[in-house]
Amino acid sequence: RSPPDARRALRRGIVVAGLAVAVVVAIVMVVQLRRPSDDATATERAFERHLDADALRPVEVPPLIDVDAVIAGIGDNATRGAATAAHRPFEVEERASVHAFFEAYLARLLEIHPDSSFRLGVHPHPRSIGDYGDAADIRWLLLARDAARILREWPGADRLPVHDRIDRAALLGHVEMSLRWQHTPDLAHLDEIDRWFDAFVVLADVPCCPAADRIAAATARLRELPGHLRRVIDLLDVPPKARVLATAETLDAADEYLESYSRHWRAAPEDAVAQLSSALAPAREALTEAAGRLRNAIAPKANGSIAIGAANTALTLRVGLHLPLDARTLYEQALDELRDAHDDMRAAFHRTQNTLTADVRDPSEMQIRELRAACSAWITPLPADEGVVTAPLPALWQVQGASAVYLDPGPLAKASAGVVYLGESSVPEGPSGRDYADFVRRHTLAHETYPGHRLQAVASRAACRLRRFIDDRVLAEGWAVYAEDLLHESNGCVDGGLDDWTRAEERAGYASGLMTELLLATGTLSEAELAAHLLETGWTEATPEQVGAIAARALYSLGYSVGRNEIFRLRHIEEGRLGTAFDLRAFHAKLLAAGPISPRLIEAEWAAQGR
Repeated sequence: RSPPDARRALRRGIVVAGLAVAVVVAIVMVVQLRRPSDDATATERAFERHLDADALRPVEVPPLIDVDAVIAGIGDNATRGAATAAHRPFEVEERASVHAFFEAYLARLLEIHPDSSFRLGVHPHPRSIGDYGDAADIRWLLLARDAARILREWPGADRLPVHDRIDRAALLGHVEMSLRWQHTPDLAHLDEIDRWFDAFVVLADVPCCPAADRIAAATARLRELPGHLRRVIDLLDVPPKARVLATAETLDAADEYLESYSRHWRAAPEDAVAQLSSALAPAREALTEAAGRLRNAIAPKANGSIAIGAANTALTLRVGLHLPLDARTLYEQALDELRDAHDDMRAAFHRTQNTLTADVRDPSEMQIRELRAACSAWITPLPADEGVVTAPLPALWQVQGASAVYLDPGPLAKASAGVVYLGESSVPEGPSGRDYADFVRRHTLAHETYPGHRLQAVASRAACRLRRFIDDRVLAEGWAVYAEDLLHESNGCVDGGLDDWTRAEERAGYASGLMTELLLATGTLSEAELAAHLLETGWTEATPEQVGAIAARALYSLGYSVGRNEIFRLRHIEEGRLGTAFDLRAFHAKLLAAGPISPRLIEAEWAAQGR
């Protein structure tokens, strides 16, 4: 299904045709009255109730902060003096090109926030969690201020080659997010804690360098963990209760993961494993202590806002992700998508006949091999690829709401094998329960491996380092959802009633997830109100921990349905431009080599190139 579909076009066409307001209202009332009276419609109406909420209305992107004024309020004179002395201005030769400037910027960023190397795949791995205190905050603000000023005032920016002009816009958006963000310190502290533990999984499971190097980094991080936990929890002022409890649950899950951590290191030197084991006990004790402190000392007094705010939501959309959308428009589009998906679920419910094929029921590893072999149907030329392995999904990520995760050494790392973590799927009761679970797994494998995240990751190696650094989540997650459509477009999955129902259910989930995150992020609903809303929209329970986990995703869900639609929009533009000369595989190769930056920036680049 290529958006906008016929039903959405009809809804929009009513307004475009310029009919009188009274006629529009009458038509909308008729359409609503004709919708079935079932649980799906009740869910739609629960979301419709908030459509005109004040917090969803368009707002301006926050202005640039006064960096000097902000720094004046951080730390003491000694801290400010030391941080300012450590700051290094950019040299002239580092501004010779946008890409030379980026490399200089990246080197300074990794000095201030070494943990970023785990996401990016920059080696060697840091042997420290890093100092995320006042001094680091000041150094980052000074770096961002200088970088943004240089990028905005770049000489002859409008005469740069098209590629460099787009790269400059992508990097400027990344930098200005920090210079416009309306401060949410308690949320930032809790985010910091949540991020620490992903590195342990990367070090244990991704063979990007010798095991001795990886285990040494893991051991050093374990030794620092107790002190960092105490320091960050001490900084909490008025955090939101749901986020505090969700972080406590993450600490519990991290403790569970670390319980068997030594067994991940069979290939490491024996003495190194012994050192790791000696560091595990105090680290796990610190996790238990910190989780208890969050629940028993912090949560009872926590009454801060769980929202990042309407202004920061607008900033995320328009500056961070380069999407010309506001929260209200995005919410309306997601509600349309939910209605359409529900209609498709109703239609598919009556087409129960399915012809199951062997590939849907094969083990995951076999299906991944088959999907990888089918890549020639989706992209040409095929990118070099070392393949992926599967592993059980750690509890660490389950409590954060994940059902499957793709992991590799990072966008700036050398080519290396990936890992796909798969959660245990529940099998509904009834004769179709096993079939349903098989379809869900098939779609998940396409999303996470081929033609989804894995194919996108290896194909994007053709992009420059700056674009791989940006690693736009709208393109990345949008491609993975788009990949599920490709699976069916090339007859890679059964096309029957239950399969159609499953696909429509997934689209409904993406749409409702986006609206839920918008309601929370903008402050439309409080913690308690959101919990009630979740129960009203089909959740069997809605604990504060679950609400906190949703808030921690910070609008991540918009990458799914919005990203998919953005990719289809680019595809339609290319189809219209090329006509019968359009080649789908060439389009995919061109798109993935141009990313991973915002689809809107890719569109601007292609328009400027005239192709």
